[in-house]
Amino acid sequence: TMMTRLANHAAENGNGGFANLEVNAFKTFNDCVTTLIEDRANMTLAEILKLQTVLTNFALKCYPTRFDYVTHTLGTCCALIEKMDSEQTSSSETTEQIEMLLSAPLSTLALRVLEIAPYAKLMTYLPWNNWRQVANNLMKSVLSSRKPLMDAEQVEQLFNAITPLLRDKEGESGADGEESQGLSNEFKEEQLLVSRVVHLIKNEDTDALLVMYVSCRTFFTNGGSQRMQYTLVPLVFAALSLARRVVAREQAVAAGESDSPPRVSTRKVFQFVLEIITALATSFPDLAYNLFLTAVHVRCLCQCVLFGRYCFMCFMLVFIL
Repeated sequence: TMMTRLANHAAENGNGGFANLEVNAFKTFNDCVTTLIEDRANMTLAEILKLQTVLTNFALKCYPTRFDYVTHTLGTCCALIEKMDSEQTSSSETTEQIEMLLSAPLSTLALRVLEIAPYAKLMTYLPWNNWRQVANNLMKSVLSSRKPLMDAEQVEQLFNAITPLLRDKEGESGADGEESQGLSNEFKEEQLLVSRVVHLIKNEDTDALLVMYVSCRTFFTNGGSQRMQYTLVPLVFAALSLARRVVAREQAVAAGESDSPPRVSTRKVFQFVLEIITALATSFPDLAYNLFLTAVHVRCLCQCVLFGRYCFMCFMLVFIL
């Protein structure tokens, strides 16, 4: 109760000067919680995790710049869960507390939670459906923050954390098994959330950006055809936008305005696009056909930019599209 009251006070008064106190309040409370857990051997795992959740909230509100405090509390939770028997770790009370613990830093840290190694590990202790719900909340938080994913490692960290949104549980047919019955609105909303993350992937280096897109394709194609119709489409358009940037780099090199040619050529980018469209063609031929026409149009425009004039094919494709 004391931690909660102090945390609320800090939130209302801009951290309340906790960082300037001579006594480290976080250390004091952490020592108290540790002693309490050691002295009361009959405490359930859910009760222990509840204390750690309150301590995490206290750290977030009273010491917002101390990233290491949150890392410490979540790491402690992982260690405690590993020591407990399967009956306690799988109880509904424990599951509820883990969800609350994982939700605590989302509003404050958003994408930065992926930098906390214990965070992703804690998600794996949840039952599949609960993990999926937390992953859903994580995606909403990441998208709301609008903070870009700047490298392939960040992309992989995020996608590993939201695994239940990207594929079915092993041994279950999931979305592809329900194809004849139609997909649920919940499933569609989840995949639309995932598809939007493509627009957060940013990098000034076109070569690095393609590496990130390749990582996305790997995760998306492993999710089955029903997911691909949502997730691969924005990836195609992102890659076509990348192709225009690569052409601009190639053009600058040809004009002597730059001495830094791209390692990944325009041709390779379009090969990547064609591979994505081919993956879609089997299950969604109409969608693949329209994407193919768009890709051909962009390819034609890129060639015309290099040659400095528009061709007859460009105008024909505009008419068809």
